[in-house]
Amino acid sequence: QKAPTLETRADGFFSVLAYKDFRTLALAISLSTLGQSFWRVIQGWLLLNLTNSAILVGLGGFMSGIPILALSAFAGALADRKSKVAILIGQHITLISVYVVGAVLVLTGTMETWHLLLLSLAQGAAMAFYFSTRQALLPDLIPSRLLVSGIGLSAAAAWFAADLVEHVDDM
Repeated sequence: QKAPTLETRADGFFSVLAYKDFRTLALAISLSTLGQSFWRVIQGWLLLNLTNSAILVGLGGFMSGIPILALSAFAGALADRKSKVAILIGQHITLISVYVVGAVLVLTGTMETWHLLLLSLAQGAAMAFYFSTRQALLPDLIPSRLLVSGIGLSAAAAWFAADLVEHVDDM
């Protein structure tokens, strides 16, 4: 008799993909991470072009990390008490607003360093809610016996998209 593989075992690593809501979340994670990764590349490029300062490029990344550190615990507690879907929708509306404001400032030629740093703070605040809520949503979508697989595959979806942008950036 053949030994079961990850794909054929009843509770194998990929069996979590049998759940439509999980597949939808994994796709959303990939697309969201793709947009966020492109933002980080564009933000760094804009800061470098505006200031010619590697320190300010690093500061832009640091500015988005401050709210992630400061708000993640609060965001996780909120995700435990309120609608996770509503939080994710609000978070994505915030991110879209950041990207649209950034695009308008670039297209009108009015982008300044302080704009990028402020947009980085807003992006970081949205990301604090994204990370906490995304993880808290998994137990609502899949059985508890599949949580390890769900966490692993959702992380893989994010890393795949981020890695894709890294390779585009290398071109």
